[in-house]
Amino acid sequence: MKRLGVKHRTQILDTRQARNKSFTMDYYIIIVLLTLVLSSSDVVKGSLTSKSSGSL
Repeated sequence: MKRLGVKHRTQILDTRQARNKSFTMDYYIIIVLLTLVLSSSDVVKGSLTSKSSGSL
């Protein structure tokens, strides 16, 4: 019984670790997407400001 319990516990830990891994991957992807969006918006802002300063 004790051995079974330990096996079950390790299984639960394994699934938890796998879940954490997938979660971190999703988190990483979200961060990358956010940085891309922010950088692209910065570029757009920069081009807009440069255009306005050029017209002034």
